[in-house]
Amino acid sequence: MERQSSVWAMSLLTCWVTPGDGNFLMAGLPQSVAMDAETLYQRVKARGVLLRRLANFGLDRHVRITIGPPDDMAALDRVLTDVLADA
Repeated sequence: MERQSSVWAMSLLTCWVTPGDGNFLMAGLPQSVAMDAETLYQRVKARGVLLRRLANFGLDRHVRITIGPPDDMAALDRVLTDVLADA
């Protein structure tokens, strides 16, 4: 259930999520967001949340998110909402 909730939350933030069934989400930033995944990573990390950058795989606008406990996912949602609102 956490995975589905997280996919829904990411879509509300204008990010798209690659379909899958694992405990990771691959989220992409649309071109309308004026930052790349490295900038997103740095801003989210500064607020205590870690994402995996995927630029090494040629995906400059993508991050990998590990599905965690509900409290962790709620914190991620709050941080992403704040960071993307400032983009």
